[in-house]
Amino acid sequence: MKKLILLLIFLSFFTSNSFSQTSEYYIRQGTTKKMLKDYSGAFEDFDKAIEIDPKNAEAYFYKAMLCSDPKSGVFNMFTMINFNEAIELNPKYVDAYLFRGMEKHKNGDYRGAVSDYDKAIEIDENNFESYAQRGIAKNALNDLDGAIIDLNMSIKINPKYAFAYGVRGVMKFGLGQKDTACLDFSKAGELGDNLSYEYIKKYCN
Repeated sequence: MKKLILLLIFLSFFTSNSFSQTSEYYIRQGTTKKMLKDYSGAFEDFDKAIEIDPKNAEAYFYKAMLCSDPKSGVFNMFTMINFNEAIELNPKYVDAYLFRGMEKHKNGDYRGAVSDYDKAIEIDENNFESYAQRGIAKNALNDLDGAIIDLNMSIKINPKYAFAYGVRGVMKFGLGQKDTACLDFSKAGELGDNLSYEYIKKYCN
């Protein structure tokens, strides 16, 4: 951890010299401060980036990501405002659709979440994270077949995506498919998802 902090400080110093007084510099500095848990400093830097360049979609995106983090203490109401602004400025911003969809899901707007994942996939058909998240949202809408199809696609695109195996395992277990669910838990654990090992202990032995 100490080495990581020193590296971040070094990178912050480096970018300070490379991007001084630009919007990009403040985005990088704000990102570093967020990683160091200086949330108020990060918020100020993202605001500064926007002040310098009001059309910088990336600055709004990172500000939205900061606002969505419950540890930041920032009012959550700013999250959607900033995601919306990032997308308005860059209608092909895949990550903005993905994370706005996750925010909508968190707030119970599952159909809105699916719509955002649809858009992310339309822009990038290989975005395996959006397929996985869309599967979770479809599951919340009781579209279980659609949910499994999306998880299958996520895994097809990225066979090493542990999260997708774990989620698919949970869904299969809920459908009574214990054997294949346990295979998914095993694969997820093999790929580094420790939570899946807990599922194996609880449901598969």
